[in-house]
Amino acid sequence: MKAKKLIPLALLFYSLASNAREWDKIDYSLLGIAGTGIILDWGQTRYIVKHPQTFHELNPSLGNYPSMGNVNKFFIGRLVLHGTAAYLLPDPFRKIWLGGEIMIRFNAVKNNRSIGVGFNF
Repeated sequence: MKAKKLIPLALLFYSLASNAREWDKIDYSLLGIAGTGIILDWGQTRYIVKHPQTFHELNPSLGNYPSMGNVNKFFIGRLVLHGTAAYLLPDPFRKIWLGGEIMIRFNAVKNNRSIGVGFNF
């Protein structure tokens, strides 16, 4: 049943990928910055796991007090999904996708730092 629901999504990504153009320096730069934001968010989420008496996670996908293993799986999956989607998207949608990820991640990191969340790598 689930596979049938993924077929339209797979066809969409395939059609987008067939129209993708070569990446330029901006695409690679945006991908690197977005990846850095995801990794920083990952480090902060690991810090939250280590300090449950002070902080709790706000991401509903992880729950308030996720395990370190679930956090690691989530962010590895996030990096893979994000990179794959960026690879498949044609320009200018790729730049929009990457730019959106940058804004979301760095806003989360900034907000976490403002309440004292550190990093745990």
